[in-house]
Parts: sequence; C-alpha cells; structure tokens
Amino acid sequence: CVLDDASVLTAVGITDSTATPNVSVASYSLSDLLLLDIPILRDADDAPGLYGLMRPRYTTGWAGAVLFISSDGTTYTSGDKVTLSAVFGTATTTLGTWTGPAVFDEKNTVTVNVGSATLASATRDAMLDDASVNAAVVGNELIQYRTATLVTTGVYTLSGLLRGRRGTEWAMGLHVAGERFGLLQTGGTARVVQVAADIGQT
Repeated sequence: CVLDDASVLTAVGITDSTATPNVSVASYSLSDLLLLDIPILRDADDAPGLYGLMRPRYTTGWAGAVLFISSDGTTYTSGDKVTLSAVFGTATTTLGTWTGPAVFDEKNTVTVNVGSATLASATRDAMLDDASVNAAVVGNELIQYRTATLVTTGVYTLSGLLRGRRGTEWAMGLHVAGERFGLLQTGGTARVVQVAADIGQT
C-alpha cells in the first residue's frame, strides 16, 4: 500500500495575474518483498514473528517501506519501517553440503545474483567478533561469508563461509540452485511481531 496525502499537492504563493499553476506529482517506486521465517537475529525479537526484506523495484522514487501484517485480511498491524534498501536475489549455483565442525568452510562456495546491488568482503576477525557481519540466508540456512568475488554486474561468488548459523545446521545439506538469497543487514531487515495464536494461520 502507498499512502497518498493530497495536502502535499497544495501550495500557497503570491504571483502576478499571468501566472498559471503548475503541479508536478513525482512518481513512486513499488517495493519488492522477501518474507523470512527464520531464527531470531536479535534477543529483542524473542517472540513469534517474521522478518521481511524490502527493496525498490525501480531505481528512483523509493523512500523506504513499512511491512504490515493481518490475520483476518481486514485489520493490519504495522511492523518495522526500513529506509535502507535490502539486498536479495537467488543462488545460481548449489551450495555444497557441509558436515564439518563450526569452523570456516573453505571447500564450498555459492554464486548469487543480487541484481543491481553490491556485496562486500569482510575480515575473518570482524566475522568472529560480530555475528551480523555479512550474515545472509541461503535457502533456509543462515551463513556468514568472508569473501565476495565479483563475477559480473550483480553476480558474486561467496567463499570463506561460516555455516549453519543460529541453529540452521539442519539445512546445510538441503540446497538447490535457484533458491533464495538475502543479506541480513542491520537497518534493512524489518520485523513484524505476531502472537502465538497466529502460528499456522494464513
């Protein structure tokens, strides 16, 4: 939904008699949404709910978005507002199975397509100091990646992976090409809080 406030189209000014009004309404960009039913990313989110990644569909006219949720299709509750465009897309290769301990997976890589967005590398120390650094979801597995190697515009190969983050070890062997990829960056991830009675409902 887009809230359109007609009052912003009204302007008062003093002109001469030959002036004619000229009203220009700027277009807005639609938002794309990726919903994520994943383990909580922050202690403050320890309640039923889900996350949403939102980004502009077009390159101009986007000032952010708010995620709303409804259990009856009539009454909607607002969640977080984001002004930072989220980064998400698809995995173009299959992330290999990892059965090793909780150490860096230097064997497997995954190539992802994030459209016009960019991904950045991080240091090993930064990743170990902060679990949110380069945190991402691939399919249903939460990972962190150390190196993002540019293949072509919007396409990166991710390596130096910490796998099965936040209890998602069960998903490490369930990957397929074409599954979702999303960067779980601070400020670009919206949270909608639900109640226990919402679980299992449409």
